[in-house]
Amino acid sequence: MAPANAEALAKLDPDIFVMMSAGLESTGNIDGLLARPGIAQTKAGQHRRILAIPDSQALSFGPQTGEMLLSAASALYDPDAHREATSS
Repeated sequence: MAPANAEALAKLDPDIFVMMSAGLESTGNIDGLLARPGIAQTKAGQHRRILAIPDSQALSFGPQTGEMLLSAASALYDPDAHREATSS
């Protein structure tokens, strides 16, 4: 068990943050999240890599779960193609 504080987060140094949309909104969106201690010091914070999954998709397990996972994988591993696919 390790403490969940700014130093521990910076030490983990994640490449991306995955969170629910309402959680991101509650922090003040990306700029508000980056203002929290430790976030801006991570690779994810420096590159503004945050994957926000709509709450309704993240919390509902059913026939659309597979589609949500494929969309999340696309956003994680091929973000440029994902942006093009979701903007059209």
